Amino acid sequence: STYRLLIPQTWNSFIMPSLLGCRIKSRMSLYVEGNNVVESRKDAMALKKSFEEFKIGDEVEAIVTKMSPRWIFCDINAEKDMYLEAPKKLRELLKLKETVKAKITAIDLEKRQGRVEIPDLEQLVQDRMETPKKFEEFRVGDGVEAVIRLKNRKGTFCDIKAEKNVLLGGNMSLTRLLKLDERVKAKIKAIDLEKRQALIEIPDLEQ
Repeated sequence: STYRLLIPQTWNSFIMPSLLGCRIKSRMSLYVEGNNVVESRKDAMALKKSFEEFKIGDEVEAIVTKMSPRWIFCDINAEKDMYLEAPKKLRELLKLKETVKAKITAIDLEKRQGRVEIPDLEQLVQDRMETPKKFEEFRVGDGVEAVIRLKNRKGTFCDIKAEKNVLLGGNMSLTRLLKLDERVKAKIKAIDLEKRQALIEIPDLEQ
């Protein structure tokens, strides 16, 4: 999906010169497409791939963009969002703007539409339906199985079946190599009960 940002003039000396390479002289709109920031919606759409660049069976990262009780659409960086084939049980568990690992199952070049599915659907449903544990139930040093759920500029976040996803510590150049939905053995390094957050690490990350 493409997001529009309204940038006030007061930001011109701090944030935006590094993004645009110039000063902002007045209030303006920017469009965010993935990790890219551009000045017009036309430029944002140009970053999208055409359906011809995809093929059935391709594995993609899909961001949930639209949801209803009957359907879900995902952004896979294509010219249009694709329909996610999933039973009602899963539709109730997914969240808006969540990123999932998916596979393309159909592409209609004439109608300019496509479909994706989640290969590890049963495992995903099972993970989501388990009752999460509160941070008070964990101890520093506990071994846990962590599933990579989110990667952004702040770091890599994992599901350890706790009340919230937790931050994965360690060398960021190595943690970035981990893939979404990948399962790793980790240990709890720190727990902050006041902020309701925790930090984990992978003992053998370099290996």
